[in-house]
Amino acid sequence: MEIKDLLKFINFLKEKSNADKLIIFVGAGVSCNVKDMPDWNGLIKKMAEAIGYSKCDACKKKDAECQKTCKFKDAFSTDEYLKIPQYVYNQDTDLYNKVLLENIKNVEIDAPLSNAILNLAPSHIITTNYDNLLESCHSPQCDNYDVIISDKDLLVAQKNKYIIKMHGDIEYPDTIVLKEADYLEYSQRHVLIEMFIKALLADHTILFLGYSLNDYNIKLIISWINYIRTQNKAINSETKFGYMVLDEETVEKRQYNYFESNNIGVINIHQMPIIDKIPASLENPIGQRLYGFLKAVEDSSVMDRKLLYDEAVLIMSAYRYVSSKVICDLLNLDRRDIRSGEIVILSAINYDALTDYLNTSSENSLKLKQIFINAGISNITLIATEENRRETYKIEKLSPSLFEHKLFNLYLENQYCELEEILNTETDGSVFEACFYKSLISNYTPYLFEKYKDINFDVLSLDEKIIYLFNSSVLDAQKSFSFNNSRIVKYISGISSKRQKGFFHLYQDIFDGNNKKLLKMEQSLKKLINRYNTKQAIIGSSSLQELFNIRSIAYEQYMFYFNNTLFFKNFNDLKKILKVYIEAIICTNGEHLQVESGFLGNSSKKEKYAINVLDFDIITKFISIKDLYNMLQDYKVEQFNVNDELVDFLVESFINISRSIIELKLLHRFLDAPSTLINCAMLLSHVALLEEQKTKISTTISSLFSNDDFVEFFFAVDFPEWRISLKVITDLLSSITVREDFEIVKKIINNKNFKEYYVNSNTNTISTLLSCFIGDRFKHEDAQRQIQEFINLFDGKERIQVLRLLRKHVVSENIITEQKNFITENFDNLNSEDILDFAFNDWLHLSDETIQKILNKANELYAAKIPGRYSYPDPLETQLELICILYITGKIDNLEKVAELSSENEFIAFFIDESSFDYSKVDLSNYMWQNIARQPRFLKVLKEHKESIIPGLKRKVDLDMASDFEKKLLYGAFLSEDELIEF
Repeated sequence: MEIKDLLKFINFLKEKSNADKLIIFVGAGVSCNVKDMPDWNGLIKKMAEAIGYSKCDACKKKDAECQKTCKFKDAFSTDEYLKIPQYVYNQDTDLYNKVLLENIKNVEIDAPLSNAILNLAPSHIITTNYDNLLESCHSPQCDNYDVIISDKDLLVAQKNKYIIKMHGDIEYPDTIVLKEADYLEYSQRHVLIEMFIKALLADHTILFLGYSLNDYNIKLIISWINYIRTQNKAINSETKFGYMVLDEETVEKRQYNYFESNNIGVINIHQMPIIDKIPASLENPIGQRLYGFLKAVEDSSVMDRKLLYDEAVLIMSAYRYVSSKVICDLLNLDRRDIRSGEIVILSAINYDALTDYLNTSSENSLKLKQIFINAGISNITLIATEENRRETYKIEKLSPSLFEHKLFNLYLENQYCELEEILNTETDGSVFEACFYKSLISNYTPYLFEKYKDINFDVLSLDEKIIYLFNSSVLDAQKSFSFNNSRIVKYISGISSKRQKGFFHLYQDIFDGNNKKLLKMEQSLKKLINRYNTKQAIIGSSSLQELFNIRSIAYEQYMFYFNNTLFFKNFNDLKKILKVYIEAIICTNGEHLQVESGFLGNSSKKEKYAINVLDFDIITKFISIKDLYNMLQDYKVEQFNVNDELVDFLVESFINISRSIIELKLLHRFLDAPSTLINCAMLLSHVALLEEQKTKISTTISSLFSNDDFVEFFFAVDFPEWRISLKVITDLLSSITVREDFEIVKKIINNKNFKEYYVNSNTNTISTLLSCFIGDRFKHEDAQRQIQEFINLFDGKERIQVLRLLRKHVVSENIITEQKNFITENFDNLNSEDILDFAFNDWLHLSDETIQKILNKANELYAAKIPGRYSYPDPLETQLELICILYITGKIDNLEKVAELSSENEFIAFFIDESSFDYSKVDLSNYMWQNIARQPRFLKVLKEHKESIIPGLKRKVDLDMASDFEKKLLYGAFLSEDELIEF
């Protein structure tokens, strides 16, 4: 048996041992490695000699000299192995016991093979030996086993593991099973032990050590296996109840087939290399090889590392993605720490062996490097304190296989048109891959459901079957609105191999909600935020260390989904993980970073994290527009830390997503492309752009707003986070020069959705957006005429809306006069915002008549108010706010007409009767009170009643809830110098 085949058995038995599913049968071939301990053949020979039994007596070729050279005189048959002891016993019982005691010594030593067996901590150990070598070894595991000799011992055992001496103990000769009668009566005298062992055969793997191929004890076990097999018709020839360990140059095929047909595999360890540190007392090469085999099952690192690594690479190559944890387990890197982008090894031996292997440049070495990089590992670092060694092995600059993939690169660059073309024309790729990238572009279309219906589950590899079950569950969830993971959980749970099951541990993490990962990430994020928002000193590590810890988990999860082509649209797991990472990136790019932290005279600057291509993809596609916008505001991000190359990439990606949206008509709120577009625009507003890049962006935006379908979609309340999206695009346009194009302005305003959009949006933001497309050129006479003609196409409220949007671009006095007259004539069509806008920009003169209309309308709304019925926005409240603003700014100077409405509005109550107003109600966080306080004549009144206002402000300061404006008034206007010192 070749070494690579031995390794498979070693790994298999190690897995069974770790799962507490390994039973070890120990025969005489193990004990005979201790000096003066006979094997079974030697014991029977002594029995034969005691009564003068010899095969020579019946030999027809016998002569005077042949006994000296005969090779067959002690070749007893299986039947004779039982009958010879019986003959001795029948002839002389004392002689029988004497031969036993003389040849099986009660030796109690730390036998190396016994130690190796116990160190595996098998579920139980069953031995047909009579000696005490197992229970007398010095393995710490001995304490966990009860010794079972009789049925009674089984009943009173206190421990969970047993050393079952099924053929008795030399200290109790009457318990020994050796002669024929002992075997014949075994089932009657050891009912419980036999039943117990038979039960173990049903759900454990049995490892036979120290038995020969024609050992009667093995044949007895085979008879029990056959019994179990006849009771369970489902057992087939592939099922293995156990494995026989042999050490022979060649195992005869007929013997091999015999055991295979009886559901026992054969492991021939004759090619097992002699490992280092073999105990001196173990002199026999057969025993040495068995010792090495057992030690390898305990710790496979004792084997030739190259063989170990080759086997691990062979196993891992069958899977699309292997997590860093599984990689380390398969490579036996037990003393290790997995960090962001690196594995830290604490053992110099393990580090040297692994790096030597990686330096060989063999095919398997290159595969292992690729496996590391696929898992996000680029560095292997040694920190060996005892040897005072610290060094790092950088894995060669191999592009991760995912990044080498053409489809993934097109996805990263937002080249959805090219990606779609390949998916529609090339049919030789993986159906999983095609469906995955289709889902990224168009979400879950009927195409995906049809493709998955056609997949033949039976022909898939184990890896593909898990992917199929996961993705099918995601597709089913689109119909049921509930993700049911029961099928895949049951399937993974049913995988018999613990090692195979280990490859899918990340699925189980997902089904458990990834709670441990999220908790770890959130704890790191909390530390990171605290570090960057305070003057805390950074001692002994990078200020970015917590971010790297978060990134390690985020990248692993990202690569897991993409390498396995797992659907994640409408499935929140990946977004939850990546959102924490996105916040960490943004936190470390805030402008507060410039403050240096100091400790004991040392200072350390908080670093800005440098964003890369993968980060860009994560930021633009795995967070909502609203959340990204709020994070940028909260952390006061002015400019991201990106290199010139990435800025080019950002610009091209923005161009690509814009083109994809138009050409593929990705114009739906449930598709990701629109959100990606806005998030790209948001990032572009936070990087330094060259003029050439600004030109590309402006051209792209112009092409977007020149497209009827896009305009119709963008200026609709169905567009993702449409209010924020409008501001984001406006902010980006305001930072670049856009080609003047009044046709775009006309297209936007004439869009069928625009009326509803205008009513619900911020007029100033829309106006700013339109201004970007108008520019200074429209101050000329011809351009003014063009604007006038367009405005005059509208009438009533619609023209008022258009005038508010385009007012600042009307500079011709004649046109201004004409439109002012229109506004005055249509005063009844103006809402409160229209009145304020036109009044404060001198497009509306508030005559006594119009002021009376404003006041009268408030009274009319109050009279029409029905108790108990409310609406939002409340028209009366809106009208009173208009009146308050006009009064504060001096455009209305008398409020007697609305004096009766004091009970409806605290500000009216304040204006009507300043002397009796309850000033404890003043809330300076309210924008209207702030407007009031900014006027000197009202501020004077507030200061006169400051005793009622100050207590509330002080409470808010103490609770750290006061706004900057409130603090300014408290410290700058209300408190005297003495009061400030006291406070």
